[in-house]
Amino acid sequence: MRVNLMYSVDFEEVPDKVLDLLNETNLKLNNVVGQFMEFRLLMKREDPDRDPDIYRMIEVIDQIRQKMSTEDIRLEECSNILKGFLNARLSTPEESPIEETPVENNEGE
Repeated sequence: MRVNLMYSVDFEEVPDKVLDLLNETNLKLNNVVGQFMEFRLLMKREDPDRDPDIYRMIEVIDQIRQKMSTEDIRLEECSNILKGFLNARLSTPEESPIEETPVENNEGE
């Protein structure tokens, strides 16, 4: 089951937080590459008279698909966060210092 978590960070920290999420995704996808290597080993037949372990191959493919699906969701979330960040940055006018208008004193007239 997937749940949404919400927490706040400083506006300027958003790209760094997304980078943290992407680094985590990168590690998980590197593990998927390892599973591809396992799959390739399963495909190799040391004994030409023996079939590869088809059941295990199906299991590995399913694991790879599930992990890739989870990371695809994470990538989509990161993309949406950055789009929101960009939209907020583009729609927010540059902060400028407030100029004080001198107050005229007309009491002595």
